[in-house]
Amino acid sequence: MQTYSPREEILRVLSGEEIGYFPRAIPLFSPIVPMMEKTNAFFPAGNYEAEPMANLALAAHTLGNWHSTMLPWPSTVESEAMGCRVVSKDSDIAGYPQVKERAFADAYDVTLPKDILDRGSFPAVFGAFEIVKETVEKKFNGEVLIVALTQGPFTIAGNVIGVNDMFKHVIKDMKRARCVLEVTSDLNILYANRMLELGGDVVLLADPSAQGLTAPQFETLLVPVYRKIKEAVNARIILHICGKTARIARHLPETGFEGFSFDCPSTTIAQLKEAVGKKIKLVGSVPTLSHLLNGTKEEVREMTVSQIEEGVDIQSPSCGLPQYSPLANIRAMEEGIARYNRTKGVVFD
Repeated sequence: MQTYSPREEILRVLSGEEIGYFPRAIPLFSPIVPMMEKTNAFFPAGNYEAEPMANLALAAHTLGNWHSTMLPWPSTVESEAMGCRVVSKDSDIAGYPQVKERAFADAYDVTLPKDILDRGSFPAVFGAFEIVKETVEKKFNGEVLIVALTQGPFTIAGNVIGVNDMFKHVIKDMKRARCVLEVTSDLNILYANRMLELGGDVVLLADPSAQGLTAPQFETLLVPVYRKIKEAVNARIILHICGKTARIARHLPETGFEGFSFDCPSTTIAQLKEAVGKKIKLVGSVPTLSHLLNGTKEEVREMTVSQIEEGVDIQSPSCGLPQYSPLANIRAMEEGIARYNRTKGVVFD
């Protein structure tokens, strides 16, 4: 049987190709404390400085055996650059920065500065991409998948004008909601394309706030915005939305995105399979709390295999990794994929 590099496996699967075994790369990643301790790279520096950010990103492969990495991880990168006040505690080595104050008083005030990609932590992210790409090429023969993360347009919109106001607009003033999304989606396009230029292979669009939309709202408001992003970003895109997403699932193929990363057990494989069939690839979803944080290695391996057998196309955590997850549990995901592939007669060195 012909085999491919982990990077090539994911690209082929997202393109709809059958490769004959399960792809090894795991696209959704965030650093855990054991990785920080082994690389001597901690937060907040790992969120704001290129070198520690790159070191933590590479730990997904070197320490977690994931054949992939994803960066950056904070949900605040885009919003901070747009003017939101963001707070990060220097004393918390694993704490993520948080949005504390909106950037704009009104939806019609939201604009995108011409130098937006020079603001906030964008330069550090781009520097980290350069380091990661160079390392992957020189040390790992270019075989490690590099996933470029951007927060989705609805989530950024909620940050820059306030989550409550954004949902009020969705209900009472759709024109205002669309106005904000037009700007935030422009930022998604600029940012994603820059990360791709610097070495990203796949884009992961994380839009957790979208879980609060009804199916009609998702279809009429967000699907056109997602299609706009897909048409302007020359890469395969995986959409990630946390929480209960079964009600919007039937509209996921309409986005044009190649993959959907979901949150188990809030949404089940069976629910998604019934809604989308084979129209979009399902990514994940090993539960982060019950398994990756609090489970055993064997429980993680068993869940990884079980979900593959149930029909996921690419394996991944259900959401961002809890920071104090045991490293052995993180490695167990790759071990579960290898266990499944062995049952198909495929063994890698």
